Amino acid sequence: DKPVSHINFRPNILVKGSPAFSEDGWDWIKIGDNIFRGFKYCTRCVVTTINPDTAEKDPKFEPLMTLRKYRQIKDEDLRKFENNTPMMGLYAGLHQIGNGVVRIGDPIYINAD
Repeated sequence: DKPVSHINFRPNILVKGSPAFSEDGWDWIKIGDNIFRGFKYCTRCVVTTINPDTAEKDPKFEPLMTLRKYRQIKDEDLRKFENNTPMMGLYAGLHQIGNGVVRIGDPIYINAD
């Protein structure tokens, strides 16, 4: 076992202080005065196995192989459609633009399903 950085997952926005995988239930997300709508689980590919600092690929395909053990999409038809790819994170689109800027430290409000 070796540690994996969040950078392996190349997040656009990283939320600190919420429980692990809580994004699975997020529907609406307000950051600052911008409102986003969560619309799809973020399925993960081999890019997560590449060290972002060295560009070396993990020979055991970690962390992807570990994610496959416990982060599968629950809906069987959707899981087949996504080729049994594990998920971690959430795709969200801009629903209502406020000032159009997201800053580090902006308050975040979640409306979970």
